[in-house]
Amino acid sequence: MSKLMIARKILLLVIVLTLCFEMGCVRRRMCIRTFHEGYSQPITGAMVYVNKRPVGSTPVSCDFTHYGTMEFTVIKEGYEPLTEYRKVRAPWYQWPGIDFFSEVVWPQKITDTKQIDFQLRPARIHTQDELIDRAESMRRESQSLATFRTDSGTTTGIINPVTTLPFGGEMPSSSDSVIAPSNPYRSTDTAPTGAGSVGPPVTPFVNNPQ
Repeated sequence: MSKLMIARKILLLVIVLTLCFEMGCVRRRMCIRTFHEGYSQPITGAMVYVNKRPVGSTPVSCDFTHYGTMEFTVIKEGYEPLTEYRKVRAPWYQWPGIDFFSEVVWPQKITDTKQIDFQLRPARIHTQDELIDRAESMRRESQSLATFRTDSGTTTGIINPVTTLPFGGEMPSSSDSVIAPSNPYRSTDTAPTGAGSVGPPVTPFVNNPQ
């Protein structure tokens, strides 16, 4: 056998193997649709997220790489948001060991298409009483958050009035008692009178003068 014939056979073998590798593969694809409850009527335009990644609006088809459990989130205005976990099972020709022949040896392309459908519920219309209860609950929650933190912990209540301090004075600690200033005019003292005062002396802190 001449060298030319050997070279031709090797070239032909390389071409055949190349074609096999080019043609032999499995394409994994899913088609997602949305329906009303009971699958009575299809819904279009619902946004679909697969494993938190947007794939498009229904009906939508997309490729995927691996089988297994996936997270699907469907959002449509006028309907309640839906989040479900679905297990996408591999066909028998994708089982470990057999997948080598379907991916490499088989000379044709294989497309594995999964049909996944979801049912959407119309969004609830809240009544006036429900809205009032929700507003009241939010008001109580906001009030519970109105707390004041002190050195000893967190307390709830009204802030004490601010005490006026003399110039250069120091704020007393929480353990010290604040003493009110003494009254310069005692009940036994005589009210001061100035020169040229008119009328009888007035007793301090008396509402009905003589």
